[in-house]
Amino acid sequence: MIVCPKCKEEIEDDSLYCDQCGDELKVCPKCQSLSRGKRCTQCGGAVVTKSGAAQSASAQLSARETLYMVNASQGICLEIVDGGIIGRKQGNYLSVFSTQMYVSGVHARFAFDNSANRWSVADQDSTNGTFVNDTPLAPETPHFIGKGDRLRIAAMEFVIE
Repeated sequence: MIVCPKCKEEIEDDSLYCDQCGDELKVCPKCQSLSRGKRCTQCGGAVVTKSGAAQSASAQLSARETLYMVNASQGICLEIVDGGIIGRKQGNYLSVFSTQMYVSGVHARFAFDNSANRWSVADQDSTNGTFVNDTPLAPETPHFIGKGDRLRIAAMEFVIE
């Protein structure tokens, strides 16, 4: 439940308009606070209508290309997710990497860069390295990836599709 900034009544989280007073809800895209004016009272950011923010987020998601890391010889196909962690002890892909002794506990991380509209991978200071097209990645430094790139996690090789 959220509180309408105008009438202070509780309404459903996914409401675009207050069902009590009818006011169109406005939200700050930076901090997600509801507001009544043109500027957020929490962080000073410009506010937009909640319906406009939802359309903008939907447009960004639809523009995001879905990528997969594929190792055909081992029958592995994993969807790359924003914030996804490759690791032997933590992460989104434990079903594949938990038994790989050369993969670090937290080895690499994927991210989607909205401003560049591209995916990246960053080595997390792993012991045996992360490589894109045979180039070793510097720790904690995002490297853009796309279809056709080869991604090596320690001794495991994948093609980005």
